[in-house]
Amino acid sequence: MRRLRCAGALAVAVALLAAAPVCACLWDLDTLLMERQRFPTALELITGKFLRHTPEFYAWRIADRERKLKTDPDNLALLDDLAVATEKTGDHARAIEIALRQDKLAAGRYETLANLGTFYLHAGELATGRSWIERALQVNPQAHFGREIYQSLLVKYLLQRHPDGKLALPLDPQPRGPATTGFGSFVMDERKASAREPAGKKEIAAAVAGVLGMMKFGSHEHPALLEALGDLLLTDLQADAKQLAARAYLKASYAAQDEAVTKTYRDLAAAALSGWSMQSQNPHVEKRMTIEEIEAQFRVELADAQTWYAEVRADELRWIQDGRDVEREFETKYYREPAAADTQPYFVDWMEVGPIAIAVFLIALIWALRQVLHRWRTGGRAGGRRRGA
Repeated sequence: MRRLRCAGALAVAVALLAAAPVCACLWDLDTLLMERQRFPTALELITGKFLRHTPEFYAWRIADRERKLKTDPDNLALLDDLAVATEKTGDHARAIEIALRQDKLAAGRYETLANLGTFYLHAGELATGRSWIERALQVNPQAHFGREIYQSLLVKYLLQRHPDGKLALPLDPQPRGPATTGFGSFVMDERKASAREPAGKKEIAAAVAGVLGMMKFGSHEHPALLEALGDLLLTDLQADAKQLAARAYLKASYAAQDEAVTKTYRDLAAAALSGWSMQSQNPHVEKRMTIEEIEAQFRVELADAQTWYAEVRADELRWIQDGRDVEREFETKYYREPAAADTQPYFVDWMEVGPIAIAVFLIALIWALRQVLHRWRTGGRAGGRRRGA
């Protein structure tokens, strides 16, 4: 019986050793997959692999809407399409002109107010843009899942740091840490929320969705939006997304035009992997993940997104050349959002395999130990009888 108790104690010790990495302190054991489950579409927006059109498409849409407006000049929906397509080609002044005409046709219309706010922001007129966004929020506070709420907060954040209205990057050059996460901390203060409370966690999720919406319908490559996204992804210390945040800062560094700005964003990316807790390579190994490893994965994801977008561009150019309805062709072929490349290194997650597998292993171990003890005791008795004979 003593030997059987020893066997049981050994089995329990094995179980505790197997579970040890899960209890490790100050290590972030989340995988990229776990982060993506918490923040769906974030990686796709960062890499650019989401349903979007080419500049050639918007040129086609401008021509198409101008032709249709000749017979229906006050059609607000057609004017919406024309204004947005014009803005997408970089002609902010004409887009604003079209939207102002809409506002005269139907004053106080939410879609027009929201578009004007965005157009002015993209034109660099931050204070004017925010005033139009605030008017849109008065009409419909929850449109686009509240995206304009966080668009307005982001502009307020920019103006606090740059009262002259001139954008300077990074928005906040200070290192991120447990007490400050740039735009994330600003949102928590403005919304009077705490990342440690359930309401605060919901606020972070809503703010992330808002910034992702700005990236999707505005510019997914703008460093300011990528920085804001990275900050928000680090705000909840208990359920952050270090690997996604590092990718957002890296992408911002690629778009920067100044070497000092590039370095600052890369430093933010590297700091995102450590900060309050270390980002491990997988849930069972306390080995720090480096920025070089993240960037190697990110380069693969970006290349995959570029390949996908090249196919979209080839399709749209062909449809335009063939005189087809490009919108209808696009909706027919690209009806489902694409997924970013999977660069997660393969490993066996024994904790996900589950308690049943661990229980089976322990039972098998106990059974094997009992067999060994039984044979040893049986062999010992037989040996004793032979010696007695």
